Amino acid sequence: MEFLGETPEGGMLVEKLVILARNGQAYAFVGPDLDSVTQATCTTTRCEESCTPAYERNLDHFGAVDPLEDEVTCTDQCSDDAKPIPASEHRSLVSSRA
Repeated sequence: MEFLGETPEGGMLVEKLVILARNGQAYAFVGPDLDSVTQATCTTTRCEESCTPAYERNLDHFGAVDPLEDEVTCTDQCSDDAKPIPASEHRSLVSSRA
């Protein structure tokens, strides 16, 4: 989202896809493929087959460049055997937009 937000049209998209947590940290609630981002849905397969191609298309469409694109891999922080976080441990997220 950082690189898309640097372009005028991409910035408008980012505003719709990002929410702010109580700690002020911004989080995208969907991946580049516009599917939900959860521990259960973030798999290596999804990253390779859906998120990465969508990410590349989004950058190209909005004329954005990710200078670190070659350094990111689908095995960095996701796993096909990831376990979902129990609902009782979820933190509430609050959008800064009405």
